[in-house]
Amino acid sequence: LYIFSAVAVELITNNSLATEDEEFRQVVEENFKTLPGTMLTLVQFLCLDSIGTIYRPLIQKDFTLFFYFACVILVVPIVLMNLVTAIIVNSAMEQANSDREVADMYEKAEKEKMIKELRRVFQNLDTDNSGQVSEEEISRIGEKDRHTLQAATQ
Repeated sequence: LYIFSAVAVELITNNSLATEDEEFRQVVEENFKTLPGTMLTLVQFLCLDSIGTIYRPLIQKDFTLFFYFACVILVVPIVLMNLVTAIIVNSAMEQANSDREVADMYEKAEKEKMIKELRRVFQNLDTDNSGQVSEEEISRIGEKDRHTLQAATQ
């Protein structure tokens, strides 16, 4: 914005029409007299806010200014939109990564919980403490342990 403003001050205020043509001079005085004023005018271009009243009289008097204003209109708002889009996409990516990390931690905690439950179920089933579960011991499984095994296998 600063560079476009500096170029505008040099290009527009030093234009010979700024002293020769009353309408041209009036637009220059209102919008391009100083660097801060020019920057404020270009903020209007950034927002595409009523800019026709600024550039149209100048281009009608000096068509070479069309190239300057075309660059400003094409570059400044598009660059701003790209920056905003980049910030939004970056934020979304960071949120997705954070969500993925939370989901991974939740899944790990669920697996650890299930492992503890299964260990408890098999220890309950192993009534003779042999370290192995026989068919007879499985046939005597309790209702709570049955539901735990069914939940684990689904």
